[in-house]
Amino acid sequence: MSRSARMAAWLGFDPAVTGALAPNHARALAATSLAALPAVLAVGLSGGYGTWLASDAVVLSVVVGMGVSVYLANLLRLSVAGGGAAAHEDASRALRWSPRVVPLVILALLGAFFAQPLLLGFLRPRHDERVDALRQALVRMHEEAAVSHVRVALADAQAALQDAEQRRAELRARVARNQRELDALNRGPDVDGRDVERRVLLSAAEDHQAELTRLERRVEDAQRKVDEWTGAERNVLEKDVAVYTAHLKRSHFLLRRVQLAWEDPVTSGLWTLGIILLLILPWLFTATISRGASRAYEALRRMLTRDVVETAYRAARAEEERILRHWPTFSGLRLEAFDDPPYNTRPRVVARHG
Repeated sequence: MSRSARMAAWLGFDPAVTGALAPNHARALAATSLAALPAVLAVGLSGGYGTWLASDAVVLSVVVGMGVSVYLANLLRLSVAGGGAAAHEDASRALRWSPRVVPLVILALLGAFFAQPLLLGFLRPRHDERVDALRQALVRMHEEAAVSHVRVALADAQAALQDAEQRRAELRARVARNQRELDALNRGPDVDGRDVERRVLLSAAEDHQAELTRLERRVEDAQRKVDEWTGAERNVLEKDVAVYTAHLKRSHFLLRRVQLAWEDPVTSGLWTLGIILLLILPWLFTATISRGASRAYEALRRMLTRDVVETAYRAARAEEERILRHWPTFSGLRLEAFDDPPYNTRPRVVARHG
């Protein structure tokens, strides 16, 4: 088997037929097969990359990439080497053979679709900054929405704690001032009215102490509220905001990247057109450069197929005759009802005499 026949075989060209062609025709079919390789690789890469952008699953991306590569390879095999003149058709059909238009349309649509993931990969460095800005904005919005009510309650609790502590500090200062006045009275000489003043200060000290006890409880309650809302804020940040942030870090923002890509329709359109041309390149080769080779291949394949079919048919007729000869009533094989057995496309016309 020649090297050209081996190269053309992967795209569906029969190596036995290709090897029997003229060398220039075999090389043309090998070139057509080579022209299909970049399309298969590009589609596999595009399918895998697009799956990774959508799912962030590496194993799934590899499986999808391999699957779409195999799908495109078989589609190219059908459109380029899978349809010519059948054995029962006239030889002129093979000499006029051209690739069908329907596979061309399908290949163009596939090219437009699979061009998008490759386009996103090509433009990824340009769009990363804007995608990161969107990611950070979403994190801030989610954090604000998730903890805003907690932070409002925490701010109220902190204000209540601050007010209680301020009142407690003022009352402690007042108690200390009364104590100093009481100490001064106790150290000073006894004079008229000193006992009355002392009793007033002692009564005020008792009132202040009761008020101070109440404020201490108020401070403790306010501090407990602050601690509760601080814990609630930490819990929301750890179990909600952190989870959402981690999710956004793994997200590739597929739709946003598509939107950013098509903000420049000229670049994206040219890129898509290039991938479409890459996918239809084998079809174009078959329709133009290697058209003569494809027709020679189809004609030779038709002839070889007819040889196989007709040889098998003659062998079957001979075996049928051998078996039927054992019967005394056998007088010969049945007459053919068609002019082209075993294809049976042209009914035999029998002349009638009046």
